[in-house]
Parts: sequence; structure tokens; C-alpha cells
Amino acid sequence: CFLLTDKSPYLQRVKKSLIRVVLPVFLFSAFTFYFSDMIYNGQSLVESVSHSAEEYKFIFVEGLLKWKDAAPYGGHLWFMYVYFAVILFSPAVIGMGKVILKDNKSRLIGLAGIYLLLLVNDVSQNALLQLSYFSTGAVVGATFFVLLGGVLYQYKDKITGSIRWGM
Repeated sequence: CFLLTDKSPYLQRVKKSLIRVVLPVFLFSAFTFYFSDMIYNGQSLVESVSHSAEEYKFIFVEGLLKWKDAAPYGGHLWFMYVYFAVILFSPAVIGMGKVILKDNKSRLIGLAGIYLLLLVNDVSQNALLQLSYFSTGAVVGATFFVLLGGVLYQYKDKITGSIRWGM
């Protein structure tokens, strides 16, 4: 909802996300990579922090190159990777938002286009867009949510004004 209304400079958004998202994810992943065997499997500290070249290769290939968390106990962090990727591609997302959200006609065409793409993707069993929770498939899916959130945000006063709070 808020990315399309964010007026901060691109590099400031990236820097803020690096500090608030990437750094904590990296620290958590490094901690679980080195200490999870000691904590959960009862290994000694030396055994827990000792890793083979294959394990480092796995973290690099399955994690960094596929843009997902490959460290133990980090699968729940998938959305942090997606969030940061959306921030990295935010100029393109904001550009699409400006085109789609500029007036009622473009909003209708944009929403119909997104709906049609999602419908065809469902019928093709995700073969068209290959939406996922990691890598480019996640960024495409998240972009749809950002654009739809932008539309909802434009109508937030109408939406919240029609909701009766309390009895």
C-alpha cells in the first residue's frame, strides 16, 4: 500500500532496507548456520561451527543465487527476501503504479490485466508466471500485491469511512 506513495529517494529506501531487513536476516542466518547443531542436535561448539566446503556451496547456490534462505531454521524468512527484492526493483514497480493508478480508465485496465494474468496463470497451473516465494517468481507476485495495495490505498478513506466502528 505504501510503496507507491513513498517519496523518499531510491538509495535511501535501499539503505534503510539493508539496515532493517538484510542485516538482521543475515545475522539470524549466520547464527543458525553456525550454532543450530549445538542448540538443537547436542553437538559441541567446535562440531557445530565446522562446516564442509559443500555446505558453504549449498548456502551460496541454494541461498544467495536463488535469493532464499538456505540456512537451517530460516525458511520462515522468505518474505524478507521478497520484500528487499521489491525494494530493489521499486523504481520499476513505482513506474508501473504511476501508469496503472493515474486515472479511472487506466486503473480499470490495469486491474483487469492483473486479474487476467493471474487467471491465465492459474489455468496454466502456474506455468505462465511461475509465481513462487523466492527469486523472480516472488518479485512478480509481490508486485501484483503492491499494485493492488496502491489501488486500495487510493480508496482508503472511502473504505474506512463506510466501516462502522463499535456498536
